[in-house]
Amino acid sequence: MAYRNGLVRRPALAAAALSMLLALMAAILPAGAASKDDVEDAKARVDRLASGIGSASDRLAALEANAERLAGEIFEAENGLAAAEAELAAINEDLSAASRRLDRLQGRLNDQAATQYMQGAARSVDLLLGSESFNEFSDRLEYVNAVSQQTADLTSGVQKLRSELEWRQERQIQLRDRQRLLVGQLEDKQEQLFDQLADQEALIEEIVKKKADAADEARSLGREYQKQLRQQLAEQEHQHTPPATVAGGSVSGANPLLVCPVGQPRGYSDGFGAPRYGGGYHPHGGVDIIAPQGTPIYATFPGTVRDASNGLGGISVTVTGSHGWTYNAHLVSIARLGSVNTGDVIGYVGATGDTSTPHNHFEWHPNVIPGNWPESAYGYSVAGSAINPYPLLTQVC
Repeated sequence: MAYRNGLVRRPALAAAALSMLLALMAAILPAGAASKDDVEDAKARVDRLASGIGSASDRLAALEANAERLAGEIFEAENGLAAAEAELAAINEDLSAASRRLDRLQGRLNDQAATQYMQGAARSVDLLLGSESFNEFSDRLEYVNAVSQQTADLTSGVQKLRSELEWRQERQIQLRDRQRLLVGQLEDKQEQLFDQLADQEALIEEIVKKKADAADEARSLGREYQKQLRQQLAEQEHQHTPPATVAGGSVSGANPLLVCPVGQPRGYSDGFGAPRYGGGYHPHGGVDIIAPQGTPIYATFPGTVRDASNGLGGISVTVTGSHGWTYNAHLVSIARLGSVNTGDVIGYVGATGDTSTPHNHFEWHPNVIPGNWPESAYGYSVAGSAINPYPLLTQVC
């Protein structure tokens, strides 16, 4: 089931559900259209539905918090896997170079041994005894010693290289084992997260149904109960609407992102600035929003969509608006290019490029980089022209 942005937003889902009931009061039947008992029964059912919406919203918030934790663990597992793969690639390259050096050194040692064997020990003795002066004897003795030392050096070098080669082979085995372990852990966490996202989607459907049922019941209420119900719903709205905050405090000013870039269900964490190795080492310049493949990706503001596909990000698009531009990567497909409005579908979540987890790698590049922007857990607030979008995403997702 596909959802447009704005139907469910994380900190204000209960507020959206309950506010709809407030809006419906204007369409309620006039007093006397139903008996007092009918109105009382309808009011009781609305009470229960409103309470159920609040309860489901709380459960959904707990699920989304757990999804955020799992998304963070997947992000860390991918970091560990990327680091292990980078070290394994370096070890493989070193192994190849060391093997070539060993072959060359072993060849020189074999040639030296063959020469000495052909000449034999008697050849060295004859060489010394054939000296016609003490100076000549010293020179020949130095030559014999140099040949012996060269053989010893070659032997020592071969032994050292063999030991180095053995260590690198052992390290290669360790890294391959770690790689298999990390891949298994990553797959387990991906399975947990997508099971979690399926539960979130079921809860969202439950809330949508309760909203529709509550709307039907609300239409049966008389005007004499409108004021009381409006007050009751407003109180529940206040109870289930936490303030939008981020680690380190609140973000002030207007949010340039008007809707969440990825539809429900989804999970994400603050991975801005984490080390990345694909395409060479670089800090992670965005936030990964994990969702099932095919989940809609939305324009977060009015602007122009352009194809930005590349090897690392796979199928990708940018959206340029009046305050800056966003980058969305790893799409399975692009929905549209050109001019878009807020909330238009611009693509669908995938796992193209350098990733195995379906997600939208989301970056925000403002025209003007704000001062004192909140740092991520990795100590970054800015990476190139991008700023950490996590504080903004917590307000719209």
